[in-house]
Amino acid sequence: MTTQFLGAVLLPYLAIAAAALLLGKYGGRARGLVVRWVFALMLSAGIAKQIVAVRTGVWHTMVPLHFSSTFYLTVGCSVFAKNFLRRAGQSLLFVSGVLMTVVLFVDPVAVLGEPALVFTSHIRAHGYFFHMAAAFQMFVLLFSGELSLGRYDAHIFALFVAAWCALAIPGAFYFRINFMGILVSYIPLLERLRLAAGTPLYLTVCYSLLVLSVYAFLFVCKKLSRMPVFRAKSALYGK
Repeated sequence: MTTQFLGAVLLPYLAIAAAALLLGKYGGRARGLVVRWVFALMLSAGIAKQIVAVRTGVWHTMVPLHFSSTFYLTVGCSVFAKNFLRRAGQSLLFVSGVLMTVVLFVDPVAVLGEPALVFTSHIRAHGYFFHMAAAFQMFVLLFSGELSLGRYDAHIFALFVAAWCALAIPGAFYFRINFMGILVSYIPLLERLRLAAGTPLYLTVCYSLLVLSVYAFLFVCKKLSRMPVFRAKSALYGK
């Protein structure tokens, strides 16, 4: 574990989780106000990022087609929407937040860039605080007890990723930006598959692996939440 990773990733992430735990458990009405203001800051910072990108002539590299950009939609729905859209936003925020956390701790550079360079530019700093804010929203949701996983959540995630792919895949080839490993895989085994079998099969396999992993993850979450030791207190229990 490097000093940069400890200072820029691990300790801030633990602090965010602790703050979200306190807010989720004891925030009451303040919780709604805080998550709305955090989302407003996320959205405002995202708009500012695009303005800076246009003014500096790098707008084509900042097109919001990265998978992380979907947090604008999932957090927004989980915070402001009602009924189905709110529940769908909450489940998607939970799953996307868990995926981001896994990647962040396996390969933080893929999410945040080099930890030592986080504060060397406006755009790098924005990426850092945006992902930390998304993590905060996910943890608050998880600790608030409002999250209830349903039987169709994995299907919703599969459709959501398919819709994102419909935009991100042509965007990746047009702008020549490697959104979530579309052009070149971050995983050596999958990159060998892409080179050997071609991009269409490679992307099909990537999509299948991602969706099947989420199906398995949500299945385990729901099974665990129904165990007597968790059922009374679980934030994940859904009918």
